[in-house]
Amino acid sequence: HQINVTVSGANADLVWSGIYGPYWDLNGTPNWNGGTLTFFTADSVTFDDTGAPGTVALSGALRPLSLTVNSSNNYSFSGTGKITGPIGITKAGSGTLTITNGNINDFTLPVTVNGGVLSVSQLSSRGSASQIGAAASIVLNGGTFQFTGAKTELNTILTLGTNGGT
Repeated sequence: HQINVTVSGANADLVWSGIYGPYWDLNGTPNWNGGTLTFFTADSVTFDDTGAPGTVALSGALRPLSLTVNSSNNYSFSGTGKITGPIGITKAGSGTLTITNGNINDFTLPVTVNGGVLSVSQLSSRGSASQIGAAASIVLNGGTFQFTGAKTELNTILTLGTNGGT
């Protein structure tokens, strides 16, 4: 005897709400879309002015299809989890995104800062996990990149877009 099961579904476009605390985990806490959805691998995620600002505690290996922080509010990514996979982070809006979860993020595409501030305290050379991923590539296109850690030598690519940056 044989049983065939077909599993179908589509990637979701999720917007952070943070109703059930600061937890971003894999199919655990329904902190997305007004507290109605959980995060699954390959969902697109957005942090904007509608969600609870502040600390977002990453848990486990999180592999979104895209990650956008477009807010006038401040967010901080912390915790023991990491952002991974063939993605980058897009930062827009006037708020600050602070990444404090250590040198464990190993996503492979650039971080683009179109507005506001992206702040980190630890960096690694390209190819190594870091707070800005393994690509260690930053595109400034109207925003500010802020490094608050100790002076260090790095092999990082910094690109200025048409809107410049600091």
